[in-house]
Amino acid sequence: MKIPNTTIEDQLLVLLSYNNLTPSEKTKIEQLIPLISSWESFYNLARFNRIIPHIYRILKQENWWQQIPDHVQDKISERATEIQQINAARLQKAKPILKRFQEAGIEFVILKGVLFAETIYQNSFYKRMNDIDILVRKKSIPNILQIFEEEGLLCIGERIGGNPEKQLKTSHHLPPFIDRELQCMFGIQWGLKSPLTPYRLDYEAIWSRVRPFSFLGLNALQMCPEDNFHHICVHLGYYKNGLRDVFDIYNLLRKYEANFDWQLLETEVKKAGTERLMYFALSLTNPLYSNPTVSELIKKMEPQTSAYYKKGVAEKTKNLHTQLRIGTSYPTEVEKAISEFNATNQFKEKSYYFWLTWKYLLFPPMEEAKKMAANLYPNARQGVWIWWTRSYRMLEYIASEISWLLLFALMFKTWYDLLQCGWTNLFFKSSKISTKEKMNTLGISEEALERIKKRIQ
Repeated sequence: MKIPNTTIEDQLLVLLSYNNLTPSEKTKIEQLIPLISSWESFYNLARFNRIIPHIYRILKQENWWQQIPDHVQDKISERATEIQQINAARLQKAKPILKRFQEAGIEFVILKGVLFAETIYQNSFYKRMNDIDILVRKKSIPNILQIFEEEGLLCIGERIGGNPEKQLKTSHHLPPFIDRELQCMFGIQWGLKSPLTPYRLDYEAIWSRVRPFSFLGLNALQMCPEDNFHHICVHLGYYKNGLRDVFDIYNLLRKYEANFDWQLLETEVKKAGTERLMYFALSLTNPLYSNPTVSELIKKMEPQTSAYYKKGVAEKTKNLHTQLRIGTSYPTEVEKAISEFNATNQFKEKSYYFWLTWKYLLFPPMEEAKKMAANLYPNARQGVWIWWTRSYRMLEYIASEISWLLLFALMFKTWYDLLQCGWTNLFFKSSKISTKEKMNTLGISEEALERIKKRIQ
């Protein structure tokens, strides 16, 4: 099938994703707006890329709002207002928890979107955020878990049972915790990349460069711009890379480029061994916002980049239409299932997540498989190939992060853990109160909690 001609709406959406527009960018936008043939299609594209609140603010600020048809205005406004309310409720619930962190002397670094909302966009509602990601020192975890327990937060990585502290040994973050009204979710982490990967970020150096940051009137911290840039680049998913996921990269540069320390960035990338991740992220970003320094950096990173990432860049950036329509968070379904499998000690629950992990891993839906193949309009032969290779694509994706050897070891371990859990449950019963019992006491249904878990991406 021939790729539809959507050049104008694609260009307009990319320009509207910029923060603090220049006069020449505004002129280009003003030229494109009258040329949009279907505002309904434009809205759907913006919704798919999940940047509705940001473009809503830009259109309002620059007095372009009235040029949009009323029915599309209503849709944009409704979605932006919905996200504003969700984000506002999250921040309101977060403040007393973080205040307790401050009172307990726990240093905490605000990460990613919640930070950028304040420092780059000056807009707490510029996009929907799933949680509040916070970097802490590992030694603070027991105190944080105690505060969460006292404040009645639920660990949603253990619906039936389990111990969130188990992840201290195998991960770089705790399972998500959420308040009893299901409005605020915390992502607590002591690292920025899984220890199962080959990447080794220098956390002592990162902590040495943190800066004071007033967040909700509290004494928080933020990483320096170079470390934030490095983090969001290495955090970018191989498949989860719509505008919502990449526009923070170029908008951070637009904010800090004048004083950006490129040498520091290169040094940290080399120390961490993240060249291929940087190559991938910057190669996806540069076609959307061209930067000569970034172009040079991409060339420097290319020799250390595997064929897998080079192929991914070529597939995803072959044209703007494709790049704006293939972002998918499907692989996170596997990651969530594995996380829940590891968190629970109950055999029934563990069996369910064992089955779910393998289902997500080996049998992606065809629509998701087409996005992962960066081929939205395959012919019959291509469609068969995508269907037959979809399992391999998922396995290859995970192996690209942790190696094929470790992937097979982890696959074997899921079988071992399941059998061990079943054997243990035959003879022992956990005395710990389960999260399900807590939920029942609070009047929270499992269905409500499942809806929250779907937000984790």
